Amino acid sequence: MWHDGIAKRGSIEVSSCLLNFIKHYVEKGVTDFRFWSDNCSGQNRNRIVFSLYLFAAKTFGVTVTHRFLEKGHTQNEGDSVHATVERSCRHKTIWVPEEWYCLARWAKSEGDPYIIKEMKQEEIFDFKAFLANKNWTKNTANEKVTWTSVREVKVTAQQYDPTEFELFRAYDAPLPINKDKYRDLTDLCRAGIVPDRYHSFYFSLSHTVNANINNEDVDSD
Repeated sequence: MWHDGIAKRGSIEVSSCLLNFIKHYVEKGVTDFRFWSDNCSGQNRNRIVFSLYLFAAKTFGVTVTHRFLEKGHTQNEGDSVHATVERSCRHKTIWVPEEWYCLARWAKSEGDPYIIKEMKQEEIFDFKAFLANKNWTKNTANEKVTWTSVREVKVTAQQYDPTEFELFRAYDAPLPINKDKYRDLTDLCRAGIVPDRYHSFYFSLSHTVNANINNEDVDSD
């Protein structure tokens, strides 16, 4: 989890979270990763995420498989998590993002709590840079690849790829929120609706007229 001032919600963010997850379990000895997801091209089924898997396979010596659920049958455990968090937040007032992290962590009424990873900006990497100088349009038979029709991706450490990957941070400063959003949030503080102890968070946010990152960063790559 992260807030608007840290990162957006596109494919490089999803890739960065997957890298963090894979690295964590590689340290525990896991060598075979299998993911399932819906078919969202902006966040899941795109070249940026696929290039992350190539990077992870080469870097950590692992195998990564990602399967996309059939349209109309994409409900999975992730949807159950989201529903549980939504039920938990009913009739509750959340003042700052940190409280969302806490609420999600303790949303379950039974069993172990959810593990919430609070992403730092330095953990968000520009995986789009991996797309340069690579052929993503034709397969080995010189046939056009229709990425939106891909049902499964599998990458192994043994696959030949001479590309050298180097990770760079995607952002080097807090991201600005939309000026209107900033005004609305700070007006709530000035009106006393938001308690005084949370004002410093909102007044410290960077804002601009032209950069509205409230909208989802959809990347069709």
